[in-house]
Order: sequence, then structure tokens, then C-alpha cells
Amino acid sequence: MIYEILCNGKVHYTRPEGHPDIAEALALIEWHKKISGVSSYEVRPTPLAPDLGWVCGKCKTHNADGVLLCGFCDTPRLSG
Repeated sequence: MIYEILCNGKVHYTRPEGHPDIAEALALIEWHKKISGVSSYEVRPTPLAPDLGWVCGKCKTHNADGVLLCGFCDTPRLSG
């Protein structure tokens, strides 16, 4: 299953099940809720695989098509 990590209602990035970014985002949400009662972040599963755009050659993370740097390791998207 693929998970979407959203910020302010927009998909920030997608990650496969078990990816460490999912646990990090969930911890961030809990922290935000603890200090302010709300969080601008959301994690939700997507039952259907969305168009993930491109896969980073360095860390193999899926990134949205319009993103030029990998959301996990900041490696630039290779052209071509």
C-alpha cells in the first residue's frame, strides 16, 4: 500500500508502506496536536497506486512528477 503525507491539504509526498517517513510524519502530527491541539499534516493510505512520478536513483524513494529534488535525500531528478 502507498501512503500520502499531506501538509495543509496538499500531498507533500507519497511513500510505500513501512517507509521511515511515515512514522516520522505520524510522530510530527502527534507532537503538533500535543502542543497546539491541531496539525497541518495528515497521513492517509491510498488503496490504489497513484502516479508516483519518478523514483530516486540514490534512495529509490517515489516522488511526485512535479518535484525536482527527492523528498527523502534531496538528490536532483535526473532528466531524460
